[in-house]
Amino acid sequence: MWRELGTCNICDNPIKYQLSDDSGPHVYHLREQIICEKCGATSRDRIVMWSLSNCMQMEDTLFNIRENKNIRILESHGYRGYPKILDTKFDYFNTIFSTDPQLKSKKPRNYADFQDLHYDDNYFDFILASDVFEHVRLAERGFSEMYRVLKNAGYFIMTIPFDYSREKTKLRLSIGKEESDDKFIEPPEYHGGQTLVYRNFGRDIFETLCS
Repeated sequence: MWRELGTCNICDNPIKYQLSDDSGPHVYHLREQIICEKCGATSRDRIVMWSLSNCMQMEDTLFNIRENKNIRILESHGYRGYPKILDTKFDYFNTIFSTDPQLKSKKPRNYADFQDLHYDDNYFDFILASDVFEHVRLAERGFSEMYRVLKNAGYFIMTIPFDYSREKTKLRLSIGKEESDDKFIEPPEYHGGQTLVYRNFGRDIFETLCS
């Protein structure tokens, strides 16, 4: 393990970052490591929040950005330190996946299905999806929903596990008419031990998003 001094662009603390080696003496998972000791943010969290600040044309850290509750943000499964800050600064919807219409009706800010969103057109200024869409069964429908609820001048900020050397996205399941009809065509893969991966994205994701 090594530590380095720096400033977290989320919590604005001049603190030490720590990098743990979980997979051998020379292999570091930089994307999910370099952890802020105060807010727990990883490299992936910081690049998402940097992208958000950049799209807002704000050069300050997230913690120091001025409150503006007129900015509406939708996210799926935001966690660690930054959601609390987003919630104090903006009109922030941090949702958990659910297809239950009663849950979505009673708590529309807390539950959502990115394949079938219950929000109006042109509703959000920003949508954040950090490592979400590899788990979305009907990803292309989900992308269409993102653009439907996003304002014309809005931003969709997404991260995905991505292999640039792969030309085509590899489906891990054959998607049937109903979810019960889905069939594995690759060995099952799960993130976090329980969240099913439907696809491994390739370079064709850019064409998908542009279409």
